[in-house]
Amino acid sequence: MKNLYGVNIGLLNRVLENLIGLQVGGANVADGKTSVQVGGRAVRENKEVYVAQIGGVKIGVLNISPSGFSIGAINVGERDNFLIGILNFCDDFPSVMIGFNFCWTLF
Repeated sequence: MKNLYGVNIGLLNRVLENLIGLQVGGANVADGKTSVQVGGRAVRENKEVYVAQIGGVKIGVLNISPSGFSIGAINVGERDNFLIGILNFCDDFPSVMIGFNFCWTLF
């Protein structure tokens, strides 16, 4: 599906451009802008989040996201990402922290 404006329910859901609505399923993929994804595995902009993603908020066991707010056991973020969990990894500075982390560029 190219664009979704509504609800997409199934085992495998994929939206090529924009998801303005809700995806519920075992595996959810949205390549562009995302509103809400709930499922066993959700992928946004080639980044993965396990369990749930709601806009810029990711809640799950493992969250891998370019930006936003992530709560989970293990979180991996890039620039401008606030992470709360047991292990929190950033691409830039600070690289690894326990408990919480905010990813930002040092220089």
